[in-house]
Amino acid sequence: MRSTRKVLQQARAPLPVLVLALAGFGPMTNGCTRTATEASRVEASASPPGAGLAREGGASPGPREPVRFDFAALEPAPSRVSTSVLERQHPGVVPGDACVRDAQCRSPLRCLHDRCGFPPAMTGEVLPGTPRIAFPEARTAPVFHLEVAVGAAQQARGLMHRRSMVEDFGMIFWYEADQPLSFWMENTLIPLDLIFIDDALEIVHIEHEAEPLTRTPRRSTRPARYVVEISGGRSAELGIATGQHVAFEGLGAAVRAASP
Repeated sequence: MRSTRKVLQQARAPLPVLVLALAGFGPMTNGCTRTATEASRVEASASPPGAGLAREGGASPGPREPVRFDFAALEPAPSRVSTSVLERQHPGVVPGDACVRDAQCRSPLRCLHDRCGFPPAMTGEVLPGTPRIAFPEARTAPVFHLEVAVGAAQQARGLMHRRSMVEDFGMIFWYEADQPLSFWMENTLIPLDLIFIDDALEIVHIEHEAEPLTRTPRRSTRPARYVVEISGGRSAELGIATGQHVAFEGLGAAVRAASP
């Protein structure tokens, strides 16, 4: 079991002028509000959150037995990345403004405890109720903590404008049901693996090391309900592959909490 966490992916050089130009920022309110001109990460339309919440614990429909994974046996998440380090990586981005939703925070900040702050996938902080995904059938049986993106506003922002992500974190895009899904890397500064998962919790497609700052559609070859984004190259490194099944912990409650 890993006892330390490191920042896996970082943009190679600071690009403050480029980032602001790509983000489409307009007039700011309290240094936080962004305009609607910012491009969406999700190319396909997202279904709104509702009654079809994700199954806790990884249960799957039909006769197939759900994948079992003992999350309780895992060691607690260790070290964190300091805010001062992240502020140096993101010139001009200052946390601390009051907020009630992510849209009031300048990307990559998110609204955490009523304040704009660097998100958990950047700081490594495991907040109460943070869901996890396990890949028990992968060679290394890895586990990732997840930020949750539910609804159009959260999914439009995704992992945009982030210059780093800790190695055992990712983001999950949650949808009501299996559907064709397509993403791109608009305003995304680090390479990502996009893992498409269907309602039966099977990995149906993986986009490996999607290139940053591109608008090439990254489509699933089969309908999917969840998309998990992790640092580029991690799927191959850890033995995560199409056809394997996953298990979730705490996802249903996290989706309810994050729903607009």
